[in-house]
Amino acid sequence: MKTPFFAIEYDKLTETLAQLIKNGVDPGMFCTELNEPVPSFKRALCEKVIKTDNNAFIVLGRDRNESEASGCGGLGWTGAGMIDLVVGRGAVYSAQEEKPLTKKDVIGPSFSTDAARVYITQKSLGIDDYFGFTNTRTESYGKSAVAIKADHTRLIARESVRIYAGAGSFTGNETNCNGVTLDPPTIELIAQNENKLQPAVLGENLSEHLHKTMGILRDLVAQHKEIFLQLGQINAVLSPAGPTFFRNAFKDMSEYVSTITTMFNTHIEEINSLDKCLLPGDNSILSNSVYLT
Repeated sequence: MKTPFFAIEYDKLTETLAQLIKNGVDPGMFCTELNEPVPSFKRALCEKVIKTDNNAFIVLGRDRNESEASGCGGLGWTGAGMIDLVVGRGAVYSAQEEKPLTKKDVIGPSFSTDAARVYITQKSLGIDDYFGFTNTRTESYGKSAVAIKADHTRLIARESVRIYAGAGSFTGNETNCNGVTLDPPTIELIAQNENKLQPAVLGENLSEHLHKTMGILRDLVAQHKEIFLQLGQINAVLSPAGPTFFRNAFKDMSEYVSTITTMFNTHIEEINSLDKCLLPGDNSILSNSVYLT
């Protein structure tokens, strides 16, 4: 079996980099060792810490979001195991103050100033509160949680991504981690202003409602057209009686033509936006890739 081309190229690159590093490169280049200022971590007694020299940490312990007195761990609760994956401790604070943090700076977890975090906890005092959100529709106090925070986060799948809230299809009734019956599931998508959170619109229900509304609108336009047609005929018959009736007859015909144009445009809009025909319209309100329940 022939070796894939990419494997050959990778081997060549590896050999080249090894030779360059052997000959000497600037510190840190090609992922060589780099001495940089990094703050010291204030470890709680129950925590095991795995760290590097470049401000990357894995902390295994009990739930806390700030000092040793915070979180479920601070209250001495059992069943509150935690894994905290962090890079860039205090990076936000350091950037704001325009000064690096060094080993002399001893800091604990900071959900506001650490650069990026994946936080896994068996039980919390409210995962939303930990990350500075208060206007949520779901109560997370005393429940397990996973939270991801960074300047940018991505969920990437080659075929599909599902954000699912609710019990799985298992034998028996699934409960939360405390054995309590699950609340009605919710999914909240928030961009900055959590006070303006509103229910999402279900596309098919909206489409059905708009179809009915468009039907009523077509009926009204059709009645409007019939009225102008009849008025035009009446004013045409009476036009010999005076110029006013003649002008009205001309105006009625103009309105009649305008009403027909409106009917046509309304039908086109329904085709484009509400998938009136067999194929989706150019401005279809129904997505073929994002679905809500």
